[in-house]
Amino acid sequence: MASTDFHKALEDLYAAFAVARPRDIDGCPCCVDKRNVDVLLSKPLRKLTADDLHGYASGVFLTVGALGDYFYLLPRLLELSAAGPRWILDPQIVVGRLRHAEWEYWSDVRRGAIVRFLDAWFDQALALAASDEGGFDPGG
Repeated sequence: MASTDFHKALEDLYAAFAVARPRDIDGCPCCVDKRNVDVLLSKPLRKLTADDLHGYASGVFLTVGALGDYFYLLPRLLELSAAGPRWILDPQIVVGRLRHAEWEYWSDVRRGAIVRFLDAWFDQALALAASDEGGFDPGG
């Protein structure tokens, strides 16, 4: 169950990255179709699923995507990474792409929203792991 702090941080994240939906998502011509980026522009942002975003998340800044579409998709990528099965949107990959995006040069508002969200996500994960429901497994 998501905490109030997590929900607030998530909404702040969406607000900080509220940009227009991109017209298209560019990438390597032989890779873009394999990443199924067309679906990313055919649905409202919050209706995108982890399956929809998986190809983009694994290839962003490597074979597909640019900063404009990344800003648009980032809140949803982080939200689903925090909420879903780890094998679909692996947090290590999703959060790791921040480095490729050179997030240290973003505005204070955007960097702050990222830090608050990651802190709230971590706090929530610790609380879940400590609870009986979490079934904490230090090996996995």
